[in-house]
Amino acid sequence: MARQRAVLGVFACLNVIQFVVGSYIEPRVSGNLLSIFPLIVLFAIFFWTFLWGLFGTFVGVPVALAILSLLRPASVEPVAHRPARRTATDENRQDLTSGSRIDSSDLDALGRK
Repeated sequence: MARQRAVLGVFACLNVIQFVVGSYIEPRVSGNLLSIFPLIVLFAIFFWTFLWGLFGTFVGVPVALAILSLLRPASVEPVAHRPARRTATDENRQDLTSGSRIDSSDLDALGRK
């Protein structure tokens, strides 16, 4: 009898831990890392699992991210946006590393090594 209670106690604790991690901690961490609301992560997992079963569990969040990126307005900059590289023009030749001005004689000297 005591052994059965111990087994049931361990089973209940593992289920509670799994529920807390799967329902609260994992969506919050995933949402923060993916920059989306944690409720969307949880909803995506439940919805796609309901539609496609176990396969839907694995593809639910990526599908939700794809849908959100398609629905995102074009005016919002992408996450990996990098500004365009500046180039020196004839009007404004400036050393990009030090900020000092470069005149055309310096550029000619560099080109004629």
